[in-house]
Amino acid sequence: MSPQTPEDWEIITPDIGAPADDIMSAAADSSTTLEELASSTCSRISQRRLYPPSKINDALDKANARWVTEKEMPPTPFMAQSRMWLLSCYQADRQRIMEQEKDSHISHRRTVIGMEAHVSRTPLEHLDRDRVFSVHILVEDVDGDACSMELYNYPGTIGASSQLVDALFPVGSILAIREPTLKSAAHGGNPLLRVDCPSDVMWLEPDDEMLVGVEWKTGDRVPNSPELPSTEEEWKSRGNSHYQKGWYIPAAVHYGRGLQRFPSSTALRLNRAMAYLQLNYFEAALWDCEAALDNKEALGSLKPKALYRAARALYGMGRWNEAERKFAETAAEYPAQATDCQSWIERCKDRNSEATDGEYDWVAAFRTAQEPGCRMDLADFTGPVKAASLPSRGGGRGIVAKRNITFGELLVVERIAGSPKAADIVEQLYAGPSYSPPPSKYSIAPPGKVDVARLLHFNRDVDIGRIEGVLHINSFSPQSLRPSDFLIERVEVEEELVPCSLYLLPSLFNHSCSPNASWYTLGDVMIIRAICDIPAGDEVFLSYGPEGDSYLSRAKSNCLARVLGSCNCALCVRDRQAGESVCNQREQISAKIQSCTTISAALSHIKNLEGTFKGYAAADQYAMFMANKKLADLYIANSNLDDGIRTLFKRLGYLGLKVTDTSLRGPLPGSSQTTLPIKLAATEGSHAKRSLERDGVDLCLYISTTFGVDFKDPIRESKWQMSAEWLHDKCYGGGRELFRARYHED
Repeated sequence: MSPQTPEDWEIITPDIGAPADDIMSAAADSSTTLEELASSTCSRISQRRLYPPSKINDALDKANARWVTEKEMPPTPFMAQSRMWLLSCYQADRQRIMEQEKDSHISHRRTVIGMEAHVSRTPLEHLDRDRVFSVHILVEDVDGDACSMELYNYPGTIGASSQLVDALFPVGSILAIREPTLKSAAHGGNPLLRVDCPSDVMWLEPDDEMLVGVEWKTGDRVPNSPELPSTEEEWKSRGNSHYQKGWYIPAAVHYGRGLQRFPSSTALRLNRAMAYLQLNYFEAALWDCEAALDNKEALGSLKPKALYRAARALYGMGRWNEAERKFAETAAEYPAQATDCQSWIERCKDRNSEATDGEYDWVAAFRTAQEPGCRMDLADFTGPVKAASLPSRGGGRGIVAKRNITFGELLVVERIAGSPKAADIVEQLYAGPSYSPPPSKYSIAPPGKVDVARLLHFNRDVDIGRIEGVLHINSFSPQSLRPSDFLIERVEVEEELVPCSLYLLPSLFNHSCSPNASWYTLGDVMIIRAICDIPAGDEVFLSYGPEGDSYLSRAKSNCLARVLGSCNCALCVRDRQAGESVCNQREQISAKIQSCTTISAALSHIKNLEGTFKGYAAADQYAMFMANKKLADLYIANSNLDDGIRTLFKRLGYLGLKVTDTSLRGPLPGSSQTTLPIKLAATEGSHAKRSLERDGVDLCLYISTTFGVDFKDPIRESKWQMSAEWLHDKCYGGGRELFRARYHED
C-alpha cells in the first residue's frame, strides 16, 4: 500500500531512512500532490543529508548483523506478493528514475557490498527447472509468482541508463537462475532475489530444450513484450540500432541471436565483430572475422571489412607483427583503404618497438594522458624482471631482477586490466585468507582460439567473491603524471586516493616501506622504474602506503592495514629492533620540530632526532628529511640563504643522493666544471628514497633558482638545472623534452 496520510509517512520513514520532519516539511504547501510529495522528499533528502562516518559505520554494522542472522536461518517458504501490485510499484519507480536521468548532473546509485557472494557451482541440468524466470525488472516463475530480483556484477549494467537496461533485459526474456539467494531488502519490506555472479544467469531461447513441457500460468507471452525478429535483416537492424546508441553488449547479443537462426550470415558475423572490437573483446572479434574469411562463398564484397577488422583485432591483442601483415594485405588488395591501413602499420611498428625494446615516445604519451578519459595506445613491456617463487616468503611469489639493474631503468609498462583474456591471470592473484592461495608460479599462457558463439553465456563459474578479494587487495590508486610547477606549494591530501585500478604483473610486486622501485601512471598505463641500482637476483619492491617517521605511524595507513595487517619489511624490522620507546620518541621529536619557530630550537630537536636513527641508511630517515625541510624554511625566512641551501643539500642526502659540489660561491672546483653536482649515493646497501622523483627534482630546481636569482650565479644555476633534468629523466624517462613539457619550458 502507498502512504496516504501523515501517519502513513510516520510508519514508512524508518524504511526511507529519513526523519519524519524532513518529509513533512516538503508538504508545507497544501496543494502538493502525493506524487509531488514523494518526489520532493527524495530530492530534498538527497540534497540535505550528510553521512558522517559514525552513521555509515553504524549502518554497516546493522547490515552485517542482519546478514549473519539471515545466513543462520533455516530454509523458509517464499511468500509470493501480488503480481499486479509489484508491477505497478516498479512502473512508478521506473518513471521516477527516468525523470532523474534527464538531468545529466544527477546520478544516485547505491549498493551494499561486503556480504558473502554466492556462486552456484551446480550445472544447470542438475537443478530442478521449476524456477525458470521471465525477466522484466520484476521476475515471475512458471506459476506466476512474482518477486523483485537484484542482479549484481552483470556485464554492461554498471552505470547503465534505464534504456540500456531495457536493451539488456527485454521484457519477456527467459532466464534460468542457478540457485539464487532469497533475502530481505536493505531497509526491510518485501523479500527479493539476489544474484551476485553473472555465470548464475543462463539465457534461454523460447525453443530451448529445457522449456519443453513448461507451461506458463500467466500465458506464453508477457503483455507488451517485443516481437522477436524473424529475418536476418531484422536481427541486423535490431543490433544496428543498439550499436548506434553505443550499447555494444546488447548489439553483440542481438547479432549473435540472429546468427543462431542464420549461421551463414557474414553481415551479422562481421557486425558482431565490430561490436566486440568496441568492447575490447579482441579474441572474440578475431574469431568472428576468421570465421567470415573462411566462408568464402558468402564473403563477397564484405572481404575488406573482414580483413580490416581482423587486423584491428590482432592489434588489440598485442600481436603487432601479425596485425602489420594483415593491414598490409588489406592495403595491397584494396587500395581505397591504403591510407588508413598505412597509419595503422606505423602504429604497429611503434607498438612493436615499445614491446620489444622499451622505446617509448614519452612526450607524446604525456600529452595524450592530459586528455580527460583518455585510453592510452601503448604496448605492454616487461624489462629485466620476472615473477618468481621466493623461499624467503615460504614459497610465495615476488618480482626479482634477472640481471643487474641500474638506477632509472624501465622495469614494467602495463595497461590496465580490462580485457576478458585477463580472467585466467586474475585468478592467479592473491584474494585474501578466505580463498585458496594462488599458485607458486605465475604463467601467462597465450589464449587459444576463442569460440564465442553466444555472448553472456559463461563456460565457467565466475566466483565474484574471489574477484572482489583480488580487487580489494591488489588495486592501485592512479597517480597520473601531470604538468608541474615546483614554485606552487603542494597541498597535502589527508585522505588516501581510492584504489580503483587493477594491474596484473605490478600486483606481484611485494611491499617495502623502503622500496627500490617506484611507479606512476600515464592515463591508464602504469610505469615502474628502478630508483637505485638492483643486483641480479634481488627482489624488487614497491611501496603500498605513505611514508612515516617509524613503523608506528606507517602502520596507520589504511592501505597497509588492508593488504598486510602488519608490515615486516626490512625498515619496519629495523624500527622494531630499535624499540617501540625509541620510535615513540622519534615521533614526538618530529612533531615538535614542525612547530618550531626559531632556528636554535629546531637545531636542538634535530640533534636529538638524529640519535634515534643509529645504524639507519640515510634514505630511511624520513623524519630527518622532513625536519631539515622545516630548518631550511626557517633559515630562508630569516634571510640566511647560505645555511638554507646547505640544509637543502642535506635533504638531497636523505633522498639517497650525494651532493658532490657543496660550494656556494667562487670558481667551481676542478671536477665540478665538467660533471653534475649530484649523483646517486654509492655506499654499500644504499638506495634512493621513493619520493626521489617528486622531491628530488623540485629541490634541484629550487637550488638552481636560488643560485640564479639570489646569488646571481648563472653557472651554478645551469648546473643545478641540468641536475634536475638528469634526475627527472632517471625517474620518468623522456629526456630534456619531457622535462620541459612538464615544467612549461620552451
